[in-house]
Amino acid sequence: MRIICLALALLLVLSSQVSAISSINLDVIKQAQAYGTSKFQADYSTFLAPWMSFEERAPKLDEFAERAYLYTPFLLIAIDARDKAGRGEKVEIEDSDKTLQDYSGYIIFSAVLFGGDATFVQGATATVKQDKKIIKVAQSTIPAEAVKTAGPGGNSLYMSQCYFYFKEKDIFMDSPGMLVVSTQDKREHRFYFNIPQIR
Repeated sequence: MRIICLALALLLVLSSQVSAISSINLDVIKQAQAYGTSKFQADYSTFLAPWMSFEERAPKLDEFAERAYLYTPFLLIAIDARDKAGRGEKVEIEDSDKTLQDYSGYIIFSAVLFGGDATFVQGATATVKQDKKIIKVAQSTIPAEAVKTAGPGGNSLYMSQCYFYFKEKDIFMDSPGMLVVSTQDKREHRFYFNIPQIR
């Protein structure tokens, strides 16, 4: 009886979960878990490639090009499955349900940005532009300082990875969008996402 109650409770939770991009159901969860477990040995850039966008003015698409990622529910489940597979752990449906609950109600973008000094990213703000609508970020996670790294030709460069959380209800899931990040050095970093085509 306990197993039946647990199964019904899980089914109710899963059926009430709505993906930011597409409906999340048991089949989609299994597909995301399969993607994560089958690619746990792939390098992270390759793994994330279907959810990545390069900055629209990037002169060269290499490791020094700014890029952003759209963390859909599918990708969040796949990342969790990849991490568990890498540790040799079994991937369970309950794990994916917890992952969905942790980020419920938000659309998450991450941006890898480069600047000329350690403080260039302080106070960064983000918006998503869709048609004539401009959506402001609800919450951000921005490092206090960017990390110094060797740039092209051995020149010093500072890198920062920021996370931007938008209210899911504010984003149109059937329209492309432009993530725009404004940094303290008075630059706009623009990343185009064809949202309806991303799973």
